[in-house]
Amino acid sequence: MIREGGLKRYDSVLLLVPRGPAPKHSDEEILRLFRETADPVLFASEIAESLDTTRQTVYSRMEDLHSEGLVHTKKPGQRSRVYWISYEGEQFLDEQESPSGSQ
Repeated sequence: MIREGGLKRYDSVLLLVPRGPAPKHSDEEILRLFRETADPVLFASEIAESLDTTRQTVYSRMEDLHSEGLVHTKKPGQRSRVYWISYEGEQFLDEQESPSGSQ
């Protein structure tokens, strides 16, 4: 079995595996937090507090955003992890916020 995002491959057969309910907060909403703060990085607990959600939910969503290249992450300590928006994340936000990117 090879895992590819929300997909699993079994002997050349690709299956769509749902990852649970649709996220409560959009990628755009999460990425916008990085523009709204003066801090260069955010901890999962800060993101969770801003979105009124759990740290576990934030870890899951940030893992998705990281795998999409929209955020970077680093573990500066044994129990903490920081996140910051990537250049690709900035471009994504710019596209979403432009009149032609709105839906």
